[in-house]
Amino acid sequence: MNAAIGGNAERPLQFFPVAIGQYRDHPPLDTKTEVAGIAELLAPFGAETRDWEVEEIDRGLDAVDGRLREWSEPQNAGDTILYWTGHGESDGDQRALLAHALSPRPLATSGITPQQLVSYLTAREAHRKGKDGWAIVIIDACKSARFVELMSADVNRDPAGARNFLLVATSGQGTANLGTFRKVLSTVLTVTFRADDSIDLWHLATELRRNLDGCPVEVKTVPGRAMLHRRVPVLTQTSLDQLAEIETVLDKLSDDERRHFVPKASGAELGEQAWYFEGRQEERHQILTWLDTVHRGLLVITGAAGSGKSALLGHILVHTQPELRRVLEAAGQLTPLPAASPQPCDPFHAVVHLTGATPRDLVARIARAAGLETPPASEELNVQSDWLINGMRGRGQPFTLLVDALDEAYSPLATADRILRRLAALPMTRVIVGTRRSPHEGPDLSQPDDRYLLDALGAVADTATVVRVGRDSDAMTRYVRRRLTAAARHGVLQAEQRQIDHAAHAIGALDRE
Repeated sequence: MNAAIGGNAERPLQFFPVAIGQYRDHPPLDTKTEVAGIAELLAPFGAETRDWEVEEIDRGLDAVDGRLREWSEPQNAGDTILYWTGHGESDGDQRALLAHALSPRPLATSGITPQQLVSYLTAREAHRKGKDGWAIVIIDACKSARFVELMSADVNRDPAGARNFLLVATSGQGTANLGTFRKVLSTVLTVTFRADDSIDLWHLATELRRNLDGCPVEVKTVPGRAMLHRRVPVLTQTSLDQLAEIETVLDKLSDDERRHFVPKASGAELGEQAWYFEGRQEERHQILTWLDTVHRGLLVITGAAGSGKSALLGHILVHTQPELRRVLEAAGQLTPLPAASPQPCDPFHAVVHLTGATPRDLVARIARAAGLETPPASEELNVQSDWLINGMRGRGQPFTLLVDALDEAYSPLATADRILRRLAALPMTRVIVGTRRSPHEGPDLSQPDDRYLLDALGAVADTATVVRVGRDSDAMTRYVRRRLTAAARHGVLQAEQRQIDHAAHAIGALDRE
């Protein structure tokens, strides 16, 4: 009976963000990036995002109450994922609060309590349109561990309380770095469960808990009752033997290489075992030539949001990893480089995805890759930066660093100016950076006039090489045609080739990324 409930793959799935990024008294947060990224991860599972039509600075107590009441009174039957992201606080005992836009600082009063959120969760499960569905509640805020623990305790005290849900905290008793949960969710959905069309919430909880370094993940359901169903079936163009060999090679890569760079290089749906990358031959040749001939300095890959910077860098990484390149070429998933193309072999000593990473995180990653001692405990960036630069200068050995998504780092300007720029000025040290020009850029936003990130990197003509990733209509057309053709071949899409060709040309002709 329970399996039948969980086994209904046609139930709607709602992604319901409660994102508060602007505050009267607290520092702003880039919550829009997190909401968009998680929505993308959930798209293959059919999640429809319920937008919040209230300006961020107006998301005070009344607005939040209205938002949560809307969530607790669903108009349609189905499952739901509530994602709260913003500031939080806890005394580690009986007080834990989530801040709304008008909450005071310090956050000692006038916030959302665990008991309040539980009341909305209970009301939703008791609602006639919500009683057969499950809920996932994610608290992506500082000190969210205690908040989730208090929520769980409150539910357990109520014999008639909700009993088909999953609670997720993204931080312990310290600061939550936005982007961390998104990376963990990406790992779980596209690596751990990449070949599964259905994921039991019981097993999902286990993997989230493991990847979140022990943060509370409380599951209140039974195995087989609540299932997350993939609406886009896992497609593969590869035999099982070849797929197993590819998986073996991928398992040898670092987490960032496997979770971020390789999926971006494939150009496929998240979790899909297929490769569709198209175009960028000139940019690829320029980057490979730089790697083959330049022995120190800075190379910046820049372009508008959504232009394909990460895909290009992932493509470069794949082509410079001999073992990975070999198995992908043998499986027909990767086209070999032209004979005249430079083919640098395994040039990177450290590969880092910077989304949500603090400057201190980056210093620790570089130090570990370079074989340096443990960085100093000081939180001061100047102390960390000076220590790293002195240590790298004293190594006297070549070092090549690849980083992507500088614009999504915790402190992008400081990371660029105090770490990456200084590293690139060292002898025998090369730094490749993927970034937007400005921290004010974003999908579907007009291009800002500033280039603060490039300036912070020192990316001027005489000190750096800059590769600009622009629109490529022909490559986009080919990419869309290949994606739709593969979907039609696997029965996911019902369309004739002429319809696919028409759609591909129409999309390729659009003046947008």
